[in-house]
Amino acid sequence: MKVFVRFCAVVCVAVISICCVGSALPLKKAYASALTYGIVTDGATLYSNSAEGYKAVTSLPKDYFVVLLGEENTEGYFSVSYLDVTGFVKSDKVVKVDYEPKYKYAENNSLTLTNDGQEINVRSAPDHAADNVIKELTEGTKLYYYGTVSGSAQVAALGDAWYYVRFSDGDEIRRGYVYSLYVVADPIPPNVIEKAEQQSADSPSEDEENPSPVIEKDPGDFTLDRTGEIIIIVSLCLPVIVIMYLLFRQPPGKKPDDRTKSDL
Repeated sequence: MKVFVRFCAVVCVAVISICCVGSALPLKKAYASALTYGIVTDGATLYSNSAEGYKAVTSLPKDYFVVLLGEENTEGYFSVSYLDVTGFVKSDKVVKVDYEPKYKYAENNSLTLTNDGQEINVRSAPDHAADNVIKELTEGTKLYYYGTVSGSAQVAALGDAWYYVRFSDGDEIRRGYVYSLYVVADPIPPNVIEKAEQQSADSPSEDEENPSPVIEKDPGDFTLDRTGEIIIIVSLCLPVIVIMYLLFRQPPGKKPDDRTKSDL
């Protein structure tokens, strides 16, 4: 019986020790990148592909990156994603790299619409003569733009450049084209090519470097910290040990080996 009691005590101590050690060990985030990146070279264009063939969507800024979604196809294109759009890039306009870049995309490109107080048409294709207006936006609206593409020349002296833009239409994000006449665009800044810092198991995690702010709890809220959980676990274990002790306890009286003459 003493052996059983000692065994139960050892089990409880082990459980408590494991809980305490587990609460003291910080969690580390493992670093892993399953994506393959390619750096964009000068003159790269993002294309869509349909039954009609490859069609230019927008230019891509030099020295920024695309995610390669597969190997080069038989037509000499990579399937890629850039920021929040997908398409195809000619294989000679992107160079695969063996690292994750720190600065991947040109995310702060902006332009302002201008048209002497008149609304500006956003079109589904860079063609001012087609019935393809998808939205009319007011002058002064600021938009993100990916790049430019050649289309119809609404004003011959201004050329055929159209900006591929992104805008909000209610809860929906939409994309389209605005002719260069109605645009004042900030130039895309050159990229800084650096490798993303890999986080080792011994380095502090992002959560540790930037701890979450302390939130005061309502006195009526009932929550448990790690210590409280351990106390509850131990308190639940103790009745089980007591019950087991009572079940296996040797009743008072004769010992099994005590034999009287009458027993012989």
